[in-house]
Amino acid sequence: MQRKTRFGFTLIELLVVIAIIAILIALLVPAVQKVREAAQRTQCGNNLKQIGLACHAYENANRRLPPAIIGDAGNAVTWSDAPNVCVLAIILPYIEQQALYNQMVQYAAPYGGASYLSPDSQATTPWWNTSLANSAQTKISTYICPSDDPLVVAQGTFVYMYPANNWTFYGVYWPGQSSLGFTDYAACVGYFGDVYPPYCGMLSNRSKRSLAVITAGDGTSQTLMFGEALGDTNDVKAGPRNFALAWMGAGTMVTAWGTTDVAQWYTFGSKHTGVTQFCMGDGSVRGLKKSPDYNAFIYAGGWTDGAVVDMTMISP
Repeated sequence: MQRKTRFGFTLIELLVVIAIIAILIALLVPAVQKVREAAQRTQCGNNLKQIGLACHAYENANRRLPPAIIGDAGNAVTWSDAPNVCVLAIILPYIEQQALYNQMVQYAAPYGGASYLSPDSQATTPWWNTSLANSAQTKISTYICPSDDPLVVAQGTFVYMYPANNWTFYGVYWPGQSSLGFTDYAACVGYFGDVYPPYCGMLSNRSKRSLAVITAGDGTSQTLMFGEALGDTNDVKAGPRNFALAWMGAGTMVTAWGTTDVAQWYTFGSKHTGVTQFCMGDGSVRGLKKSPDYNAFIYAGGWTDGAVVDMTMISP
């Protein structure tokens, strides 16, 4: 009688195969995560570059760079008598968002139309008290870092951020969940904006500086123009988000408190590992340490401090 031979795995062989597969997955996952993070960082850098080039295009058309924000004419403590529209809203036509910009001009018609978005605006109504709040709900992918997900907001959304002349950095926010469009990028206004001129950023409240002026100062390649900012107190990827920045009016940030490993709402910061990316005045993008040399970082944020910046002190 002929016996039939059956082929199969023993339990031990099966366990060995499973263990090998598990080891291979454990080795593969970190590699995949690194590749994904590298891709996200590259896309984030591209976003910053687009924003920087948009500012250059604005300067070419208007012979002056856009202001960081159209706030109170005297940097006063109050924020209730100015448009408070920031640079990210002003440069919309230069990032292929002309239709949205036109809608904003239409909504701002009762307050001056296109002039509402000008450094010379005389409007005294904050954008969140106008129909511009409808436009502000638009989600703009260029303004979002792919490593972040700011769409889940636990406590509130900042609608305005800027240093006032009483040496206070104000952040006005809407509490609770919000349908506003967010941003992970903010204009660098320097140490404390126009409040401290020696270390003011190349973009500031109602500023009208040209690239030629910046070049004659510290130079565009040595001056920070935009950087990543979470407007949050939790930059751990897996952690819950507390706050977010509205692109319509909260796209400005100071350098007074430097940058730290764990971002604060009043500091630049990112969800990248080890670096926060910045767009320089010449449109180039570079990553800086999350805890760089403080003095070098302050010098890099100002356009007319006359200090020579040692970029190795702030670069990873």
